[in-house]
Amino acid sequence: MDKQNLLIKINVNLKRRRICHFVALVIFSIQFILDLLLSFSDLLSNKITIRWNTINFSNAYRWILLVVLILISIFDGLSRNKYIPAAEKIVEFSPLPKKSMNSALISLVFFSPYLVALLAVLFGFYGTYGLASVPLLIGHVFFIITYVNMKKYNNLFLSNQKQNLTQVNKLLAKTGKIFFVKYYNQLKFQNLIDVIDAIKENYSEQTKKSRIINAKKIFSMNLQIEALNEILENKDGVASQMIIDLTKSILEKEKSEQLKEKQRIEKEREIKNEIIKPDCSKCRYNINEKRCEIWIKKPDKACEEFKLTKRK
Repeated sequence: MDKQNLLIKINVNLKRRRICHFVALVIFSIQFILDLLLSFSDLLSNKITIRWNTINFSNAYRWILLVVLILISIFDGLSRNKYIPAAEKIVEFSPLPKKSMNSALISLVFFSPYLVALLAVLFGFYGTYGLASVPLLIGHVFFIITYVNMKKYNNLFLSNQKQNLTQVNKLLAKTGKIFFVKYYNQLKFQNLIDVIDAIKENYSEQTKKSRIINAKKIFSMNLQIEALNEILENKDGVASQMIIDLTKSILEKEKSEQLKEKQRIEKEREIKNEIIKPDCSKCRYNINEKRCEIWIKKPDKACEEFKLTKRK
């Protein structure tokens, strides 16, 4: 299962959970209001006499605690996790933040309707949720599925990361770390023949070609940042301080370029998502049919701009 499908499932199940919790909120609110009205009705009809010395404040505190926990549980399900992107908004594959995962786990355990129901039984308040328990329990099942998919998504990222790191190390071993940094710009932008001409070391023609081809594979797979990070770690101690400093400089530039590219892609998506208005002066538009041939879809009403344009 790929990352887009997992994100679609996560967002769909979160939406289902929100719908369930909204229904639960409506039902619980109606039940709560009816209970209050019945209590006031009994008080007004003098069926209940309040005696402060007989009130069990311990039970009152427990009841208030349960009501607060119920409301927190319901409203927690209505909230949208801002750290979970929609599938179509993915610009680069990155894991769901630890903060998001921890928040989901806390909600799953401590705001669970099952836990509150258990507390209600222990406190002696049976049927605390009433009919609201049905959508709440269904919503919690959707949330369990969501959390499982969130874990799968992050595991998929870690799996891809390990595969990328293994691939990078293999390619760097064939290219040479110092060679990769020294001829970085030539390897990235120039063709095979031009890079061969730029190489100053006394390698054989076959060795030069092999190094260049493997280096270019790193760029074609868009793994240059991973490669630069691996060189910076310098686990084998091959890179000198001069090479490390040069690697840092290249890495900063690469990150800056990737950030600009990411912003450009996001901006393009925003423009595509905007409603594009047709140029009515060039459109053969039938006002009676309410259909614009350029815009494709039918507007809600006849195009006033078209009328004005044609009058002129």
